[in-house]
Amino acid sequence: MVRAVNLRATPIAGSYQASVLIVLLLALASATGALALYERFEKQLLVDKQRIAGNLLIDNDFYGEFELGERMREIARDPFVRRSLSAAFGQPEAVRQRIARQYLGDYFDKYESSITLYDEAGDPLDAPPGTPSLVEARAELERIASPTDQRGVYLLHSVNPFSSRRYVAQITVPGTRVSGFGLPLGAVRVELTLKKLTTYSVLPELLVDQKFFQPGLATELSYAGYTQDRLVYSEGDFDYANRLPANLLADKRLFEGGVSRAGYHHYAVRGSSARTVVVTTATYSPGDWLANFSFQFLLSSFFWLLVIGLLLLLRGRPVARLRLNFSTRIQLLLNVGIVVPLVVVSVATASQLIASYQRDLSRTYERRGQLALESLRRQRHLLSDSSARPTLAALAKNVAGLTETDLNLYDVHGELLASSQPLIFEAGLLGPLLNPQAVVELREQNRQRALLTERAGSLSFNALYLPVRAGAGEVVMEDLGGHALGDNGPRKAKDAGRRRTAASPAPLANSFDEDSADDTALPTGPILGYVGIPFFDSEKELNTKLTELFTTILNIFTLMFLLFLGLAFVAARQLTAPLKLITEKLTKTTLTGENELLDYRSSDDEIGLLVREYNTMLTKLEASKRELAAQEKEAAWREMARQVAHEIKNPLTPMKLSLQFLQKAITERRANADELIGRISQTLITQIDVLSDIATSFSNFTNLPAMRPERLDVASILRRCTALHQPDADDGALELHLPPDAETGRYLVFADENLLVRTFNNLLINARQAVPEGREPHIDVSLESVNSGRVRVTISDNGAGIPDDVRDKVFVPNFTTKETGSGIGLAVAKRGIESAGGQVWFETKVGVGTHFFIELPLAG
Repeated sequence: MVRAVNLRATPIAGSYQASVLIVLLLALASATGALALYERFEKQLLVDKQRIAGNLLIDNDFYGEFELGERMREIARDPFVRRSLSAAFGQPEAVRQRIARQYLGDYFDKYESSITLYDEAGDPLDAPPGTPSLVEARAELERIASPTDQRGVYLLHSVNPFSSRRYVAQITVPGTRVSGFGLPLGAVRVELTLKKLTTYSVLPELLVDQKFFQPGLATELSYAGYTQDRLVYSEGDFDYANRLPANLLADKRLFEGGVSRAGYHHYAVRGSSARTVVVTTATYSPGDWLANFSFQFLLSSFFWLLVIGLLLLLRGRPVARLRLNFSTRIQLLLNVGIVVPLVVVSVATASQLIASYQRDLSRTYERRGQLALESLRRQRHLLSDSSARPTLAALAKNVAGLTETDLNLYDVHGELLASSQPLIFEAGLLGPLLNPQAVVELREQNRQRALLTERAGSLSFNALYLPVRAGAGEVVMEDLGGHALGDNGPRKAKDAGRRRTAASPAPLANSFDEDSADDTALPTGPILGYVGIPFFDSEKELNTKLTELFTTILNIFTLMFLLFLGLAFVAARQLTAPLKLITEKLTKTTLTGENELLDYRSSDDEIGLLVREYNTMLTKLEASKRELAAQEKEAAWREMARQVAHEIKNPLTPMKLSLQFLQKAITERRANADELIGRISQTLITQIDVLSDIATSFSNFTNLPAMRPERLDVASILRRCTALHQPDADDGALELHLPPDAETGRYLVFADENLLVRTFNNLLINARQAVPEGREPHIDVSLESVNSGRVRVTISDNGAGIPDDVRDKVFVPNFTTKETGSGIGLAVAKRGIESAGGQVWFETKVGVGTHFFIELPLAG
């Protein structure tokens, strides 16, 4: 990735490339995490499908049969059950609740239970009309059911081999035995039906491990049963008859890992008796993977931003003081300008859609509640039998099944009469009293409905409450629970009929009792009770919609963020590319070499103006460089002429005086003229040699001889030079320090021999001449190897040192501190050493001495 986008592997501090690299790493890590979640989901989904299919193919629940037989015997021995059945005025409903709560919990939670109690004569107690007697029920069991290994436990068969598993268990509750004989107190019959997996089930049994499923996938699960490859049973929304070809059942892949087809994944398991179960779920779409990627990417990005912000605060370095380059600021501003509108639009869209979802759900709840109330009105002849509590329970379950909702019936005092989900109240998750807020809104504020938010354990849900009213003008004395309404009941009914408000719903046609006049409108009489419809799946449904909404927003936000991040990066590079080009050219701009003009196509923008000014500056610089070169050359010639004139004047003056003295002696015809001629001639010859030496020195500096490099042994050359300058015994000392391996030929360099000899000789002569009079000269010469394959020669003296004001002029041509000499030697030596790839420098201390160092690379 770094190479693809042409990033540096080590970004500099304050550069935008560091953040781009971090974003790339976060994107890579998030993509990997999303793939890992996908693999986890696929494996767990396959395991769950195998378990679902296995449960559907099981005929007998052997462990459940054993447990049911044991618990039936415990029920028969329960003192409360025995006492209630033997009492003249027992409490059948309390017995049923005790049996369901204490003996049919835990393992049997996956079964729907129905409990029937019989007296000593075998007649049902407090049961709906039409319930058979104990003898009739036992005969029916022997006809349609198969006995199991447990006594009194039967398995009911069905024409459909995939229908829900049903068990019926009966046991007689014995009375007190005298001499081994005693009449039974009654009997208990328990019917268990395995809960089916449906979309509207509050507690789905076949998907207990929903934590492994992504939100929204559980409701899309469907399954079907095949006998002899013929579809006989199906549950769910998937259309197996038309969308699953029959020849797909012959595909081996369907039974191994499943087959994906048209957005659905099918997995099949074969059972006994040529039965096959196919379980279907929606496939893991790219949108699901993108949702996981987006969530992980944004979460990790927020985490690292928080960490970096905390680090900046702890270090006391605010964001305003961060040193960001121009490219970083451009891209940062572009990204901020993109992210802020995206966040604002996302929040605004989410709030609007959430409000719309909540309104739609409220309308849906109200429509379903109205359907439930209409169903109750059609069967209100059953409501009049307020003394038969089982009748109300059966009515509640019947209406709940028709409207696909749960239903609770309350009396006028708000006490629970019947429920389609009695286990919720028996488990204590909900109280048996009506929500007081519903009473306030329906009774005191005379509202048509009340939609409230309630909790059952950890589950939050919406509950709709509706009043059950008598018809206008109808005289009623009791509510649904059998409680007297009082003398003002009919009067209130008439007043309510006259006080119909605009909030009352419009009249609805009733096709059930067309001959009744008040069936054409909603009842407006006194309140007989209340209907509570808890939508246990309301929070789940809202969460599912919100999850889909936020998933879509996250996906769009992440894709737009990454897209604009790349565009901002490219845009910043395009904008700063000319600046980088100018920077590179500026670094290469020199006063000695050739400078190239910049070629920029868009010459009308701001950068084009900058390029134009840069090119103008280069043109002026070239002109200035030529003028400066001419001035420097002229100054150099003037300086050279002055120096040469100064050097030549010095010997010319004694020559002129000598010739004038000789001329005067000849004119006066002195006796020692011949001697004077010889002495003066010698003086002239000496001064002429000085002039010749000056001319030769300048010639050598201006015309350095051509280099003839060769492999040379530095130790050997240094030994010869020091031997040549070895002083007399009474003229100081010159010591040479060579390494032990100097004779092995290790210290070889690639240089010109004459240059090295001249350099060493010049430095040795200068070292001796630097010692002031009255001090015994002491010169040390050493050779050593240094790191990186180089050799160093050090020549030290105990002279007067070099003053501070002339140290910068030591290697300047024509500079010298001696009375004689041209000052060319050190300049020539420096040029020669540097041309051989080495360097020469010195360290000095006034009054103590000077150390000259020559460093050369060893020959390979």
